[in-house]
Amino acid sequence: MAEQYRAQFDAEVTFANGGGLRTEGFRLDIPGRDITDEELGALFVRHLGLLMVAEVRIDRRTIVEEPHKGGRGVAVDTPPARRLVELSHVISDGMTTLPGWPAPRITDWLTREASRANYAPGVEFHVARIDMIANTGTYLDTPAHRWADGADLTGTPLDRLADLPGVVVRVPVGTRAVDRLLLAPYEVAGRAVLLHTGWDAHFGTDRYGGPEAPYLTRDAPAPWWTPAPPWSASTRSTSTT
Repeated sequence: MAEQYRAQFDAEVTFANGGGLRTEGFRLDIPGRDITDEELGALFVRHLGLLMVAEVRIDRRTIVEEPHKGGRGVAVDTPPARRLVELSHVISDGMTTLPGWPAPRITDWLTREASRANYAPGVEFHVARIDMIANTGTYLDTPAHRWADGADLTGTPLDRLADLPGVVVRVPVGTRAVDRLLLAPYEVAGRAVLLHTGWDAHFGTDRYGGPEAPYLTRDAPAPWWTPAPPWSASTRSTSTT
């Protein structure tokens, strides 16, 4: 870890609207040992959130090598941010979705070249046009997809969808029906379950959504939800990989 420093000093603050503040032996995280009094004074004001400061006088300043404690001016070392993995397939113009279903069309509605006539010299703009059916690529299926009175996306609580603990279930290659026994060894209640079937190798071909595609059976999630959610009926899911 890189060396970290803190400053110990006395400070006298004068406010623009009258009054003052004095501290003795104040310690503050600093970015490096070569900080000036002016920079230290500004860091001190920022750390305390002082308003309408007219002047800061620094006295009896010493620099010590010491781990940072945290403050508004200098951040404390934090653990690496969690990694986000994008699992969606790229949607491309003309790609195969499901057999017999129309392919997405991705074109330009306004090209950069054409836009130049509408803007000042050196300024351009691009607007794409995408025409596709809703069930294209990786998407979120809701009860409304199969039941007219089922909840749609706006009626599904976000805590059922976002920031959930995840579990990967690796299904033997060639398995079609993902049933209760395949999920039984895993703790899936309240979790985002990713079924790894290997079928993503066929994405973009007629076989991907064909009669051999893997699917989730009605009874697969039933033991972990009471009552079983209406979307647990047998269906082939384009969200499995």
